[in-house]
Amino acid sequence: MEVLYERIDSLCKQHGISGYRLCKDINISPNTLTELRKGRRDGISGKNLVKISKYFNVPVAYLVGEQDVVENATAVSSGDARLISAYHRASPADRAIIDNIVDRYADAEPVVQMKVVPLFGTAAAAGPGEFDTGLPWEDYEVPQDSAAEFAVRISGDSMSPELEDGQIALCVKRRPAIGDLAVMMVNGSMLVKQFITDNYNIYLRSLNRKRKDCDYDIMGSGNDTVLCFGIVLVDHKIPLVD
Repeated sequence: MEVLYERIDSLCKQHGISGYRLCKDINISPNTLTELRKGRRDGISGKNLVKISKYFNVPVAYLVGEQDVVENATAVSSGDARLISAYHRASPADRAIIDNIVDRYADAEPVVQMKVVPLFGTAAAAGPGEFDTGLPWEDYEVPQDSAAEFAVRISGDSMSPELEDGQIALCVKRRPAIGDLAVMMVNGSMLVKQFITDNYNIYLRSLNRKRKDCDYDIMGSGNDTVLCFGIVLVDHKIPLVD
């Protein structure tokens, strides 16, 4: 039996729906599955392959048997699906021509568009660091689609293991919320700390609690000069330190 039909049939059973229900939900003819069951893959278009892949949230490569395991799968674009569908309908001679063309580009490095953001070197430190007013930053390239608006080079171990000494952390210009890793300037010195506040006072905490000596308490009634440049981009929630 055609592997494409087997995969679709299996997905329908996993989701507790009939093939007719699938066709109705995505607005394709029920005859499409009938043709597939008979092994006639040319009866389905790339557009309909995309509809099915999006419906079940699996890639077209899985549907057509090119991928055996679905792991963190996302559906491919309609253009990609059209190419895959056309390839499987092609004659062996035409497939050989296509394979030849693909081989030319298979090992080519993808072109990544970059943008330049300011990188603060000694301007930010996990422990107190002096702001270098003579050379406040250097150019640093990040991917064009990165949310980063500036970067800081970490100095010291007080934010370990989240931010290690020498690491470059990407940041955005945003007012910190409780728990964020904030890039702050306190009395002329810049540092990166976990931001905690009670609306009156600001508590800047080191994640490495062996370095409590690098903590800062900024009292609302005090005379400290405080500026916030933004927060470090992280991909997970960081628990509040004690």
